[in-house]
Amino acid sequence: STATPGVRTRLPENNPAYGYVTGGSAPTMHSVVDEGAFFENYGWYNESLGSPATVESAAAARAAGHSVVALDQAFKERATKLQEQMSLMLGPRREKLAQMASLIRTRAEEIQSERVKVERETTQDYEAIMDRLRTADSVKQAALMQQRNEIQSELEAIDRLSFQVSGGAASAAPQHMTDAFLHPGSSSVAGAAVSTPSGMLGVIQMYPELAAAIERVAARPLPLPDLQQDVLDPTDFPRELKKRLDALAKKKKYEKALEVKDRMLWEVIQGHKALEEKLGDETKLCAEYGEEMANWLALTDRLSREVNQLRQLSSHTSVLEQDYETLLSDFEEAKREVHSLRLEKRQMGQELNDDQAAIMSLTASKRQLEDKVKELEGALAEATSDAASTKSSRKKKQLQDDLG
Repeated sequence: STATPGVRTRLPENNPAYGYVTGGSAPTMHSVVDEGAFFENYGWYNESLGSPATVESAAAARAAGHSVVALDQAFKERATKLQEQMSLMLGPRREKLAQMASLIRTRAEEIQSERVKVERETTQDYEAIMDRLRTADSVKQAALMQQRNEIQSELEAIDRLSFQVSGGAASAAPQHMTDAFLHPGSSSVAGAAVSTPSGMLGVIQMYPELAAAIERVAARPLPLPDLQQDVLDPTDFPRELKKRLDALAKKKKYEKALEVKDRMLWEVIQGHKALEEKLGDETKLCAEYGEEMANWLALTDRLSREVNQLRQLSSHTSVLEQDYETLLSDFEEAKREVHSLRLEKRQMGQELNDDQAAIMSLTASKRQLEDKVKELEGALAEATSDAASTKSSRKKKQLQDDLG
């Protein structure tokens, strides 16, 4: 039997003669077989059977018509084919995967860089907010310190007066003024001094000065006339983060309002386009009416010239004069009708945007005018024919008179 080259057939399982045992689907080299001894005993490979062979079995296989090659040659051929297959099939895939991995690494670095940038911006923003908060706190603390110093100065002035009124010396007042003012019932050196004759005498002698000092201190305005307004509010610190969050919350409302505004603008623009189209159509129609009226005016001028010619021809005959008067009256009537048509055109031009029925009235008037013009043309033709015949008869009569 023959086997396809390059396709390995299943070897007999657990056969020590082949130098390995098989377990499951993948053959495993026997642990007791030395690699050098294996190649020394099995240096050939039977391509037909797909199994290694010794020198004796290789000779027997060749005699049987099998394809037998050296084991390293079979390995090199298959390794070369596998390398070519990997280069053709897996090489581009590996290159693409490497590009993907490089792109992912680059993108990860970019993301990390952007994160660091955002973190730095956030940190700077946080530090700026904290600096402004600390500045506001410093301003408040400085204002409170100034107010506290003013209040403390007033308290010290009152304590000094209290200590002096109690019989103490003005130079010793700072040592005892706070306790004496805050705890008037407690015993002090001043109280002991008042009980002595010298202390009593000192208070009596300084009475005018002490009374004036008490009045001056009482007359001075308080450092904080209104505690609710003059004392700083501890809750009015700038809340920038809250303001930003509130602004973000209002963003959706603003976006909705912008959408409504855009929709309204779109509707207005569409209406404006429709009006422009309607105006263009009406302007074109007015131009057509103007051209038609110009044609009518040209026709009227031509008729006027013809009437003038008829007037010259009928100057010598009464019949032609009567015909001329008739034609002239017809012309005047036509002129009045043209004038009325002009007035109607003006009225129709003014009422064109509102009343479409005026167009139909103008068309009917046009048709009537055409009929009347045709009648005038017929009358003019008859008059011209009569004038020509009259002139011919006169010439004949004059010729007969000349001959006679």
